[in-house]
Amino acid sequence: MKKLPVILFLLFFYKAASGQSTFVKSISGLNFGRDVRVFQTADQGIAVFSSDSLMLYKFNSCGETEWAKQYKISKRRSYPGDINQTRNGGFILLNQIPNGTIYSTSVTLLSANGTIIWSKEYNDPDYIHFPYTITETADGDFIMAANVNHISPNVGYNAITRLDANGNIRWTRFYDYGPIWGGAISTSDNGVLARFGNAFVKTDNAGNVQWAKNIGASDYYFPPIEVSDGYIFTGTSMPNNKISFHKVDKQGNLLWGGRKVLDYSGLSSLLYPKSNGNFVGVFNKNGFPNVIEFDKELNIVKQGALNFKPSMGGFRGNHVGFSDENTTLFAGTCYIGLSNNSRLFFSKTDNQLKTGCDTTITTTVTSEPVTSNPVTSFTLSHTSNVVNKTYPVIPIPNTVTSHCSSIIPAPVNIQADSLLCAGSSLLLKDNSGAAWNAFRWSTGETTPAIVVKKPGKYWLQASNTCSSLTASDTITVSEVPFPQPALTTDTVLCQHKPVFINAEIPGATYQWQDGSTDAVYRATKPGIYEVLITYRNCTKNFSVQIGDHEKLVLPNIFTPNNDGRNDAFMPMEMCGVASGTLKIFNRWGQLISETAEVSKGWNGRVNGKKAADGVYYYLVKYADFKGQQKIKKGWVELIGN
Repeated sequence: MKKLPVILFLLFFYKAASGQSTFVKSISGLNFGRDVRVFQTADQGIAVFSSDSLMLYKFNSCGETEWAKQYKISKRRSYPGDINQTRNGGFILLNQIPNGTIYSTSVTLLSANGTIIWSKEYNDPDYIHFPYTITETADGDFIMAANVNHISPNVGYNAITRLDANGNIRWTRFYDYGPIWGGAISTSDNGVLARFGNAFVKTDNAGNVQWAKNIGASDYYFPPIEVSDGYIFTGTSMPNNKISFHKVDKQGNLLWGGRKVLDYSGLSSLLYPKSNGNFVGVFNKNGFPNVIEFDKELNIVKQGALNFKPSMGGFRGNHVGFSDENTTLFAGTCYIGLSNNSRLFFSKTDNQLKTGCDTTITTTVTSEPVTSNPVTSFTLSHTSNVVNKTYPVIPIPNTVTSHCSSIIPAPVNIQADSLLCAGSSLLLKDNSGAAWNAFRWSTGETTPAIVVKKPGKYWLQASNTCSSLTASDTITVSEVPFPQPALTTDTVLCQHKPVFINAEIPGATYQWQDGSTDAVYRATKPGIYEVLITYRNCTKNFSVQIGDHEKLVLPNIFTPNNDGRNDAFMPMEMCGVASGTLKIFNRWGQLISETAEVSKGWNGRVNGKKAADGVYYYLVKYADFKGQQKIKKGWVELIGN
């Protein structure tokens, strides 16, 4: 049991993830290894898709095969198409398929276990389709980006199509930004952001253009990603053949004063946006795939290069399909030309982007000026034919080869024995950073982290399901009682007197709602007063409500004989009275005195002369502190005038 005192006191929020083992593995059986995608599945496993072969592989978190399927869609062999993961863990496939002498678009929705839910063909007798990307919207629709070529006359258009969850067309819009490939994403405002060549186009959710800019000159275009303050595009800058990035704000204005360029040649990469606001891609340099995490200004956060060259020949990273604070998944191809000896590889890194087969590559980011100009296009509505399709799905054998792996043994480390603030919560988790992915706590919970609200002794037993490693740790949690400050027993303001709120606790510090830090606060107005008290590193919020108060007490006798006691008929107590009038009547109902200053009252005189002893009647009309009009009436006896 550790004795170093570390005090933790607030309820933390923790994402259910843990340190992971790392590996690099390859799969045989591809057609010719052009494009590969990798995704994390809902059960923390891995899905790998070969676009050219239409093969989908499912692995557990250790990279062991669970199933593999091939979809016998009659796609164009050399056309990569697209695949993305859906919000429910399934997959959406996009392909170009032959239709007589032309090509059509094929879209297939798969469940998480690879079963076809529906498949549809979208065709036009007068157009050749070149589909590029498909992605799911926040409300479950799908956005397709494509180009289409009219057969006669030979005219090309850009096309964006929105499908519903069942593959039915909601709308298709044609644009004229140039017959150059690109892609599109669904944006956080439920619109669409597309890139067609150097044209960056933002539309609303009906495909109406909101802005369009022609930016720079580049090739090998990829769909953009959205970051908190704009959008980032990547491609290969021309004419120097370097990987470049452009950033625009949400209105399409070019940022960075131009573009930023990596000292890498050739193809860029699809970018994966992380939940922390950064993004990740895999880029190839000197024959090594290098995974790089950038912040939204393209500053390098960390990078890790894979040092693994199979004897069969070429080697290239293609896709980062998942990245969080613990691990990153990326995949690529290794091949000889277009032979059937091609192999696919996929890799799982640690939180520093290391795989166990590592090397170091330097990366330099420079800036270049580019131009940005508005660009216009017509917008045409279009309707395609939709045909339901069925395709065979066959299980396929596969051979998985492990090339390197790393499971670093380390002791479990919950944290030092800790103090728990009374009424608060404490998060317990393993902080070792080791490859633990199975957990058993003394509470019976099996999650990577637990929240405790009571003092006591807690233990964690952790293991790695990809190996035989186990370890455990124990922590003692003690409670710190939080004293109750006196605050105040008087919760109302009266006669313009302040209320003093006493929050003093010996050894504590204070933060009131207005920023003051004294232990005692002087309240002069009605309202709720709050103080954040920190005591022995525990913090707790206290509040007290101070109200206004209405009180008007008048005597029933007064003696205006100038002896200094009860010389006037005036309020004995008055607060919460904003304004009013006091009227005095004799026994016959005649008004004999009136004043607008209720607090000064009546001195027992009428027209400057002393009034006779006897009973008089008063009427007070006033507004209380809420502005409500009220009446108080009664009698008073005058004696000894």
